[in-house]
Amino acid sequence: MAEEIKSFIPEGFNPETCSLEELKSMIEQMHDKEDFYESKQLGEKLFLNSMYGAVSSKYFIGFNLEVSKSITLQGQDLNHFSENCVNRYFNGIFQNDTELHKKLGISTEDAKKVVINKGSISGVHFYSEEEKKKSGMEHLEGDFSTCVAGDTDSIYVEFGRFVRQLNIPDEKQTEFVVNLWNYGCGPYMEKCYDAYAKYYQCKENLEVLELEKVCRTTILYAKKHYAMEEVWEEPGVYLPDMTNIIYKGLEVIQGSTPPYARKCQKEMIEFVLRNYMHSDEKPEFTDLVSMLKKFRKEMEAQPVDEIAKSMNISDYDKFILEDKGRIVIAVNGQTGKQMTVPIHVRASAYHNYLLYKNKQYLSKYQIIRSKDKVKMYYTKTNKDNIDIFAYIPGSYPYEFAPAIDYDLQFEKTILEPLNRLIEILGYQRMTSSLAYTEELF
Repeated sequence: MAEEIKSFIPEGFNPETCSLEELKSMIEQMHDKEDFYESKQLGEKLFLNSMYGAVSSKYFIGFNLEVSKSITLQGQDLNHFSENCVNRYFNGIFQNDTELHKKLGISTEDAKKVVINKGSISGVHFYSEEEKKKSGMEHLEGDFSTCVAGDTDSIYVEFGRFVRQLNIPDEKQTEFVVNLWNYGCGPYMEKCYDAYAKYYQCKENLEVLELEKVCRTTILYAKKHYAMEEVWEEPGVYLPDMTNIIYKGLEVIQGSTPPYARKCQKEMIEFVLRNYMHSDEKPEFTDLVSMLKKFRKEMEAQPVDEIAKSMNISDYDKFILEDKGRIVIAVNGQTGKQMTVPIHVRASAYHNYLLYKNKQYLSKYQIIRSKDKVKMYYTKTNKDNIDIFAYIPGSYPYEFAPAIDYDLQFEKTILEPLNRLIEILGYQRMTSSLAYTEELF
């Protein structure tokens, strides 16, 4: 990949001897090329995904269920094949590759002692057939696996057990993993894909399994839900520890998450990642509880905009027929019963109801309607029996807005997401009281 990027640089251009103006011009050209090829690959990906979706739709003239099934099943088969090949590589091939050992600066004697079932993520663990099936790893060969997850066109390989068994120093582990892939496992996978293509009678192999990123520590919540502390990314960029954390599928990156809740979640996730990085052990439960108590205490000092969820209103009039003087909810034409109103729409209806009730503020605050963006929070018990309230961001109607239920708001926006992390670490979920018995831990 690095060589491909260098091919875009004009022959004779030397970044070390060129003028500052020439360097700036070249950087701009490279940015333009990056934007072009990024747009191109995204367009091709969108087209291919659209074609897959089209042949899967009975409304498309070229609909063919067998074709769509073959695409899905072939992808799954290739992904499983890749995982098994990586497992085979580290279960005998790596141990006997003396030329690779020289390139990596390790002894063959030490390499032969490396075993796939030692020092894995969860310690030495035997996967029963039931566990494999439950985790979606029933296709894996053998009782242990270096592959901790797979997703459509990617596999996640855990190299930690190898660098630890080989006593690779912390500061050299990233470089070791990159070289291990480039000189050993990567070329082996090319041979495996050639054999795979030949087996399916393809004219040539078009599959390449590239090393996309290296992460020192990763927290896997579920499929497509993780936090990764990245230390290397293609085409060969080394990153300082704890400077680039990737979040996927978590509330941390969701637009509806309150800014303060996002800050708290990031702080605890980074604390856990840093703890594993320095000690290779999970943090103490008491440390996590202390952080939660700090978050709860600081929460009440935050502006309302910082702790309220952000939501977009759509189809307000579909659900709410009247919000002036009283709230009337639309009836489902098929069942004859009131429609189930989305919580943020109901919260907006309460805002309008209270604003009409306090008419003197109609010139100060606007009525919420469809396409508006709102902030929403849980309320304390009040005479109007309002449990949820919404308002226009930056326009909090403190004159008539119900009081915030900080305990419930904390539980819903901060504690619930962090409880999933706490459970992953093997601890008991915390209640909103944040009380616990030390004997349990």
